[in-house]
Amino acid sequence: MTATVTDLFCGAGGSSLGAEAAGMRLVMAANHWDVAIEVHQANFPDAGHDLADISQADPRRYPATDVLIAGPECTNHSQARGVSRKRQHPSLFDAPDPAAERSRATMWDVPRFAEQIRYSAIVVENVVEATKWVGWRGWCQVMDDLGYERRVLSHNSMHHGVPQSRDRIYVVLWRKGLDPDLELELVAWCPRCERERTVRQGWKPDRWVGRYRQQWLWLCVECGASCEPGTRPAADIIDWSLPCPRIGDRKRPLAENTRRRILAGLERYGWIAVVTAGAGHTFETTPGNRSRPLSEPLATQGTTAQHALAHPPAYIAPMRRNAKLKPLDEPVPTVTAGGTHHGLLMRNNRGGAEMVTPVTEPARTVTSRGHQSLLLPYHGRSQARPTDRPMPTVTTRDRCGLIDPDELVDDCGFRMLQPHEIDAAMALPEGYIPGRLTKTDRVTLAGNAVTPPVMQWITGRVLRALEEAA
Repeated sequence: MTATVTDLFCGAGGSSLGAEAAGMRLVMAANHWDVAIEVHQANFPDAGHDLADISQADPRRYPATDVLIAGPECTNHSQARGVSRKRQHPSLFDAPDPAAERSRATMWDVPRFAEQIRYSAIVVENVVEATKWVGWRGWCQVMDDLGYERRVLSHNSMHHGVPQSRDRIYVVLWRKGLDPDLELELVAWCPRCERERTVRQGWKPDRWVGRYRQQWLWLCVECGASCEPGTRPAADIIDWSLPCPRIGDRKRPLAENTRRRILAGLERYGWIAVVTAGAGHTFETTPGNRSRPLSEPLATQGTTAQHALAHPPAYIAPMRRNAKLKPLDEPVPTVTAGGTHHGLLMRNNRGGAEMVTPVTEPARTVTSRGHQSLLLPYHGRSQARPTDRPMPTVTTRDRCGLIDPDELVDDCGFRMLQPHEIDAAMALPEGYIPGRLTKTDRVTLAGNAVTPPVMQWITGRVLRALEEAA
């Protein structure tokens, strides 16, 4: 059968892409933002579109379909715009925020439409914090009263082939008689079984919803060991053809918080290129937690341009005394049969200053920024460590150098991720969001979207249940 679907709060159309890829036919899409409707209509010309405030729309004006997909506004359920979720609920002494209340109230449009159009199944996407909304239990009770059974799924987009770590909940509701199989199984290497095994979601005690690693893990079905399924790296979406200007050459100095975030990421991950998140935010107390290497999926993309690429310059470091560093665009020094004599050093010696010095020299003066010099092991991917910690094992050869952190950050290349890279991180097709739109609109459309592969998996399971019940 070809199930029909309506997409409320459709945005740019991530959910619609997923549903059609699963085999459903999009009949109707609605959203309050004219730019979103323009983009959606260009990509789904055969579907009907309604530019409207959905809270004011009469469901009887909409065609009946088998399935409803809805992505109510999530901004004021989550920690958004640097404001914690708790602070978004006003106290007695706070002025009311109608916009925030309206954002949370969009959840009620789902039962309002379901009451008029008896959908066979409904899929509602939102942030994890939606389950902490004061109206959550009441919302679930209303859906129960309308005759729906339900399951709340917690999925991370990176487990569906998306190069982004994006935790979301998906409330799947269906009428009695349907029996969708909503158990996701993956294959991962089990460290205990020492072979590839099937893995399933396993919850930590007293948890039923939440984020990957914090509230749930992937567990081997044979031995119960925690496993890590393979994921796509953030490097997949980086456009390496774009220039990455040196931080020290910027006319406008980089924000201090961003500098600390970059340095913490470089210290943690061993002087490799990192993607740092939260550009412009000042509320974090541990900036290093907002950087990750390009070998991992991108952090969650919001509706603003908040991810940046920090790329240390790479140099070949000969492991011989009195040898000089050589940039990667020069030939590698002579390779001999006597063992490993070269290392990759993410450092630069610009400005004439000797920034990498032997550890036999005194530590550099702590700067006004409060940074301390770092010891950098030359071999492998060993991580740097502050000079107030014990140094690595001393061997018969010179294995460490001393680095000035401020100058290290200055030598990194830095740029914000561009809209087409963000689109790729959301698994949107190339050119799906037109380049003629403003950068702000493009990023907002992408950051608000549902990653299509997750919705494709869920609606595919719903479609299979509908076909079996037909």
